[in-house]
Amino acid sequence: MNHKHTAETSRTLPDGVVLSICSCGARKMSTGSEIAGGQLDADGWYVAKKVDENRRAYDLLQNEGYEPETRDHDDIADGVNSNIPNID
Repeated sequence: MNHKHTAETSRTLPDGVVLSICSCGARKMSTGSEIAGGQLDADGWYVAKKVDENRRAYDLLQNEGYEPETRDHDDIADGVNSNIPNID
């Protein structure tokens, strides 16, 4: 069964561009511009990329539980320095 995307909701963004959202979650901009985190399908809509759960689990371990996209990279010091080896 093929799903035909139709705009269930539409939002006008501050710059006048219309963002259309399908009932399945696919998104499309009126300007045809790329939508971050999406993969372009044959109908010109951006659908969510499939998540590799093994890779995500590895990334969470490497980033102390933070999602790689949301980790704070500012100059705020960590309470725990994970780079110091345990020297008991």
